[in-house]
Amino acid sequence: AHQRVYGDDPEPFLLDANEFLRRVHPDDRQAVKQRFDADISGAPHQYECRVFRADGATRRLHINVRPFFDHGTGELLVASLAEDITESNSPM
Repeated sequence: AHQRVYGDDPEPFLLDANEFLRRVHPDDRQAVKQRFDADISGAPHQYECRVFRADGATRRLHINVRPFFDHGTGELLVASLAEDITESNSPM
């Protein structure tokens, strides 16, 4: 699924959340950064943003986020699911 949406290997995204931010459209980047800050609250949330594929094409995503704490390490982890809604008629 990652290959279809982003057009490249998912590993950098798994290792570095900033890799996702680099792909976010500049007009959406600040709002997405604010969502990242909201992850600290631990509350599930969702948002939409535009991202660039490796080939330069723009895709529109609906992202569901579920932050959780790893009680073994004390780290905040985030599980997210991105749905490509580029072909959808709903406004952003």
